[in-house]
Amino acid sequence: MELRQSLIPTIIFFVFSATALFGICEITHVSPNHGASAGGDMVTISGTGFTEVTEVLFGQTPATIVTSSDTEITVKAPESVPGTIHILASVGSVTSDITSTDRYTYQGSWSAYVTGKGLYPSFDPFSWRIDLSDHSLISAIPLEKRGTPYGIAITPDGRTAYIVNSGDDEPGTTFINTIDLAHDISTSIGCPGHEFSDAVAVSPDEMTLYPTFFHENSVGYIDLPSQSFLGTLFSTGEAPVGIAITPDGRKIYIANTGDGTITVFTKG
Repeated sequence: MELRQSLIPTIIFFVFSATALFGICEITHVSPNHGASAGGDMVTISGTGFTEVTEVLFGQTPATIVTSSDTEITVKAPESVPGTIHILASVGSVTSDITSTDRYTYQGSWSAYVTGKGLYPSFDPFSWRIDLSDHSLISAIPLEKRGTPYGIAITPDGRTAYIVNSGDDEPGTTFINTIDLAHDISTSIGCPGHEFSDAVAVSPDEMTLYPTFFHENSVGYIDLPSQSFLGTLFSTGEAPVGIAITPDGRKIYIANTGDGTITVFTKG
């Protein structure tokens, strides 16, 4: 009995000593969380337990470590094929867990997207994808909803585009066309009871969509995981036509053409 009691403090001390020696390595944020497939982009990785970091992997490929501290690592991204990977940081034998906060998306060739209607007689709405290397037309993506397309927002990882319609075949409802850019497929999200939207923005974490409502002087919000319109978030000045969000997602700026003002909304 005395031997067992004497071992318990020793075991506890060893556990605490191992934790202090190797630390707990955790990635909480990656900025930017996307970059060119050619690699070479500077990426800042935030988290804890990075002191004396020994390796950072982008998928299975080591990145070049530029600077490091206990809470931040700066690396040069390695080359990769297009797609989303997980970043892993190692300190000795301790490696960070795979989470939703360590993702990084390699983008392919850079493209521009414009919206509008086709030529007479159909006037069908499209989103046109343009190759920026030679300005050639890659594809014309038909929009599911046939109203007049106005504002467009693209997610930071370049995988999804959102296009608002100023009007549609269903009176009293604004639609946001949702385009899967990897497959050029358009679906839509409805905002019943609201008409005429000129602009839309997507939150940096890609969780929320913010359409403006021109005649109602307001901004709505859509929960993207559930694809659900949740109502009006806040009021604006007269006739909102432009919207922008800060990189941290905390502030939303609205340009109001009716009274020449800027509405600033701070999320709680």
